[in-house]
Amino acid sequence: MARIHNKEYHANYYLANRDRIVEMQKEWRESIAGKRHKFNRLLSRVGIAAIDWAFAWVSQDAKCAGCLQPLDGGQNTHIDHCHETGRFRGLLCSSCNLALGKIGDCSETLRRLADYLEDSRG
Repeated sequence: MARIHNKEYHANYYLANRDRIVEMQKEWRESIAGKRHKFNRLLSRVGIAAIDWAFAWVSQDAKCAGCLQPLDGGQNTHIDHCHETGRFRGLLCSSCNLALGKIGDCSETLRRLADYLEDSRG
């Protein structure tokens, strides 16, 4: 998700996917209708702009960055960020967000667990 902060990527992605982005943004706005105050408070608490959230929502096709399951834009949608830098990484479902929290955002642990799963299937 490092590409989210790249302005050139934003511009190129928008130009290539303009119609889809406009439609998804319309759906997104409708999904948070009546919840805008709560949503804006959440974004300010974690320190990201609504446009970054919306871009992640569209670029992830309203799916979790981890398991690719559909996100609802509500309580099942979590704003993932690096706990060391505070940098916004993307949107996750509750399960993936909890899993990252349980392993302490440690990529080595996640790799070992993936290897463990692959090895145990054989």
